Amino acid sequence: MGTVSVVLFHKPRKDGKFAVCIRVGKDRRYSYESVCYVKATHWNDRLKVVHTYDPHHLTYNKLIKDRYKEIEQILDVYDDNDWPYTAQDILDINYKKWAEEQKAKSEVAQAAVPDGLILFCKKVMVTRFYKAEQVVNAEKYEIEAELYRRYLATLRPKKVDIAMSTLTVDFVNGFFRYLREDAKRKVSKDSTLQRHLAQLMAILRYARDQGVISKVPTLEVQLNVLKSKKVKLNNAQIDLMLNGPWPEEWAATKGGQTSLQAIDTFLLQFYLYGARVADVMLLRNRNIISRGGVPVKIEFYQKKGRRKEGKRLMSIPIPPPALSVVSRYWKADKPEAYLIPWLEYEPDVTRTTAENKLLMEEDIGRATSRMNAGLRRLESITNTELSGFTSHSARHSYAQRAKRKGKSIEWIKETLGHSNYDITAGYLDDLDADELNQNMQDVYD
Repeated sequence: MGTVSVVLFHKPRKDGKFAVCIRVGKDRRYSYESVCYVKATHWNDRLKVVHTYDPHHLTYNKLIKDRYKEIEQILDVYDDNDWPYTAQDILDINYKKWAEEQKAKSEVAQAAVPDGLILFCKKVMVTRFYKAEQVVNAEKYEIEAELYRRYLATLRPKKVDIAMSTLTVDFVNGFFRYLREDAKRKVSKDSTLQRHLAQLMAILRYARDQGVISKVPTLEVQLNVLKSKKVKLNNAQIDLMLNGPWPEEWAATKGGQTSLQAIDTFLLQFYLYGARVADVMLLRNRNIISRGGVPVKIEFYQKKGRRKEGKRLMSIPIPPPALSVVSRYWKADKPEAYLIPWLEYEPDVTRTTAENKLLMEEDIGRATSRMNAGLRRLESITNTELSGFTSHSARHSYAQRAKRKGKSIEWIKETLGHSNYDITAGYLDDLDADELNQNMQDVYD
């Protein structure tokens, strides 16, 4: 998928000013479009804004923000499989004309769903509040419609709208999971999800009152379950991820390649004591310790605790199932290259430590979203045998297997790098009756 960012061009003009550019990338090829010119001392590279002591900072910042949003909207329409453009083609698009065409296409597609949720939200709810001069409420429902559109675009196959009469709890759970894990502004509070649910119910009730649907669907959602319930993969599912087989035609597509890379990353997380996805993405070829040209161990620094305060060196022997994964990517002649090529950003010595850290975290966030999108594609390929899980499920799956193998919660806590036992306890399910009986028997043997 394409990427968009704001950068300061490295070469100045004759007057000493630098171009602030919108950079669009695809397949590691980039094209640039200059928006304005500023002095290097007037540019805040961390916040991507022009400083207030530039006399034209308001105008420049508005130009940058508007152009960035235009390119971002264009990129949102396409995914890995159906993007027909190069990076330069995206910059050459007449946004105003393109937006009108997309709006017309969307309205035609939505009109095919007579009781469409997005169509009703835009055409009825938003218009209703604007007529009543309740601008704040109108804007809320505009945002809600846009969130529905983005969520439906993540489904496979894509949907432009969904009939209100067919809404189920699964739709709401999927939408909330998207808000928690994949949305650009992730939701962390149950109160925010409760507000989204209240707005959805208000839409459905008004649609019923207007005669668009006959009754309001029953949507009983337990928000606390959505937050704490994580899918844990069993042994059979891990073996399926490890051995496949995967359809050759699908594996040859770009989306299939991303999914296979996501599988390998997930497996490395699982076999490296439930490592965080960021720790695996940051692995470089030099982290692999070999003997006789064969990888035998992985060494990396694990960040400890939710606040990531402190770190410790982990030296983990590579188990046989993970050896095939490591061997696919390991290149001894390129020690500084990333082991699994998710990340693009390299620390810049001209930036401060804080700036490098922030930019690296943003790159990891984008890579994690791509990985989770790749994992979601497995649902259709495996006939739902692998569904509903994300990169973080690797840690939960590892913790659950370690518990069933008889490892203590203290041991699991240390290997996961948790700061306290309460966090670790949330990763573990209760034992079933057979396991309780077996453990009780072990006590007296």
